Amino acid sequence: MQQDVVLFQEKGLMVLAAPWDYAFCGKMNRMSGPDERPYDCKDAVEYLREYILSNGGKPVEAREIEEWGKIYGKMVTTHALKQISSLYKQAYRQDGIIKLARIHPASAEVLSSNPNAYPRFPPPPPEELLSRSSYYNNLLSQRENLAPSDSPTDTPLFALYRLYEHLVLNRTTGLRNELERFWFNRWPISSIPDPQDHSEPARYAVLACIPALMALAFNKRIELGIPRRADAIMSMEEIEEYRNEERLYEQVPQWTLSVKPLQAILKIPHDGGETLESFDDKRASLQLRQKNILCWQPHIHFI
Repeated sequence: MQQDVVLFQEKGLMVLAAPWDYAFCGKMNRMSGPDERPYDCKDAVEYLREYILSNGGKPVEAREIEEWGKIYGKMVTTHALKQISSLYKQAYRQDGIIKLARIHPASAEVLSSNPNAYPRFPPPPPEELLSRSSYYNNLLSQRENLAPSDSPTDTPLFALYRLYEHLVLNRTTGLRNELERFWFNRWPISSIPDPQDHSEPARYAVLACIPALMALAFNKRIELGIPRRADAIMSMEEIEEYRNEERLYEQVPQWTLSVKPLQAILKIPHDGGETLESFDDKRASLQLRQKNILCWQPHIHFI
């Protein structure tokens, strides 16, 4: 089949035929299912892609989708998984395709008229973000994709920069969603590569603090007996098994320790633009203090 032939289209979703595979592209990052819960079509694609490839390319049965919906219910509704699975099944029957593609940025770019659909990498330094916080908050609200347009997939480094944006702009929900996404991607925190962002010391300093915040959040879950390999929904037997296992705690990447603290204090405002006066304030983050950044301790813990 020829590339960019539209197989299926509805609000927020288009399925394209591509050489040797099928590219599923979402026009909008979030859509509402029948239960009015938000879900991310691209997440559904990635989850199903991994499973389908491990199953020799065969479509997923409805009963298996129900189980996947239980596992990933916090991030993607069963409706989204069923929708993507159904589309793949149609394509599979048409052409005998045995693999599901990752999202193709070039194809997705054609679908969206939104100039802010992709993140700009790297994002501006903190001083710029804070000076025009309303403007940049609006840009983030319009974002439809996790990775830049020239990247085929998400990476730990892209995730780090998204966490940076949410932290500086005090976007609590976005911050926690990204932490949860990183957790379920099962990337080790220590695998985050050094961005070597030497041209922007303030941005580099904030980036260097984030893995410590991530380790604090993740290790709390691990301490409670929830390992990184655990699914979102666990049976009582699994919970008991995990609690009796040896705890494998996350470590920060070594490069974060060598990033120098800022010479002048960087103050990151909280709600209403309020800033802390000194590091003596009990609300100040100890992790950010290591790089001379004065900020409320972010809300990093999730269930």
